[in-house]
Formats: sequence, structure tokens, C-alpha cells
Amino acid sequence: MKVEHYFGDPVFKAKSDKEFEEAGYAPDALEGEAYLRALSSLAVIDRQKAANRKALFTILKDLETRYASRYPEKKMIVKKPTAKSSKPKDG
Repeated sequence: MKVEHYFGDPVFKAKSDKEFEEAGYAPDALEGEAYLRALSSLAVIDRQKAANRKALFTILKDLETRYASRYPEKKMIVKKPTAKSSKPKDG
């Protein structure tokens, strides 16, 4: 079975899901298996994102220090991102 065919054709997906159920699998077994197989890659991506955020924060702190030494009256304020501040704002 090709993934493109399964996810691209709703009729084929419904037929395949019915066959999976008859074989004793849960209706969303295919999606669950795909997620479990992708989990290790997702963990690597998450670690890379965390490292990039840390590097960016370090660069911003360095810029703030340099800027503050040149113009002490105009100080930039760099705050560490929090879960509350990183959520998208509605409207």
C-alpha cells in the first residue's frame, strides 16, 4: 500500500480502514504507527529547536551588553521566553 494512495483517496482510505478493523486493528492504527515511527525524528528536531533558541538568547544578551555599553541611556531589555509569552496571540 502506498501512503499517497491511502491519504489521497478517501474511498480507498475508508476501504482500507475497514479491512484493518476486520483484521483486529484500531481505526486509527495506521496513523498511530506512523507517529510512533516518526517520534525519534521529532525528538531530534525538538532538541535542535531548543539549542537554536538557546543560541539566539545568548546572541541577544551579547547584543544587549554591547548596545548598553555604547548607549547607556537606551538600554534594550531581553527577556527569556516563557511558555506564557511564546503562545500565539488571538486577534
